[in-house]
Amino acid sequence: MRNAWRSLLAALLCLLLLAGCAAPEAENAAATPEPEGMEFSGGSVLRDESIRSLLICAVSYDRDGYSLLTSLHVLVRNADGEIDLITIPKDTRVLMQHYGEDGASYTGYGPISDVYHAAEDAGLAEQSTVDAVSALLGGVRIDRYAFLNVVQLQDLADLLEGEIYIDVEDDVSDLNVYRGYQDVRPVLAGFASYSYLNDIGGIDYPGTDPYKLRRHQQLIEAFLSDFSGQMEALSQQEQEALAQDIVDCLRTDLTAQDVQSWTGQVRRLHTAQILEGYENETDQDSYWIPERSALKTWVIEHFYCGQEEEE
Repeated sequence: MRNAWRSLLAALLCLLLLAGCAAPEAENAAATPEPEGMEFSGGSVLRDESIRSLLICAVSYDRDGYSLLTSLHVLVRNADGEIDLITIPKDTRVLMQHYGEDGASYTGYGPISDVYHAAEDAGLAEQSTVDAVSALLGGVRIDRYAFLNVVQLQDLADLLEGEIYIDVEDDVSDLNVYRGYQDVRPVLAGFASYSYLNDIGGIDYPGTDPYKLRRHQQLIEAFLSDFSGQMEALSQQEQEALAQDIVDCLRTDLTAQDVQSWTGQVRRLHTAQILEGYENETDQDSYWIPERSALKTWVIEHFYCGQEEEE
């Protein structure tokens, strides 16, 4: 009998030890695992909690009325107010959730634009896209998001006073917009549509068309700078009203206070770049494969304190 009790106590002790090993992580632990190639050595770098991030996604519509996620831009603002931007091509390959007709979901690889479209019917398009971008960047926090199409972009422009100047790097002859520094406000809706749409003149442009993505970046910079200058000239009450008008133009989780923070003082992009990588074409699909070491370096520089130790 004594041996039986000893065996029972030993078994209970083993169960308690196993339960301890399976204890949940602390609340501040990273909820998203680091994707392949994005592991960070424990203790070598620390998250910078003063960093704020904003995901801006351009959404367009094709000729049949279906929505198209056409580009994604992560803006990062540090404690000094500097804003850096990285643009993620819409065909960047990520691990995503697919939703079947029966409501079941399964995981598989696909372009990041499909993350948005696959989750639309489930009402999870925005959050699924945010989660996919966070995972792509090694699990960093995406604080806020904003999704807009060309109609909402024009609504934003109507709130601006003055002109919208960008340095056009390639001719958009269909709109009589040619290379050089010029005001694009008179043709903004058409210019944005031309830049956003996937199908232009029957030619399928890949999401990594650098001219198209650069125009997206320039429009973001122009709006940041112009709204910032406009805000400076307003009273506090007028600033709050304009910030709320901006929020009302977007599909976003930004608050009016967030808008004031992002457009406070004169905001210009400190740096703007396109996610480094290469196009990988198969018989049926074309994916943008990120250059992991470059992406990892960018994430550490913008979201972490210190440098990762060399292995």
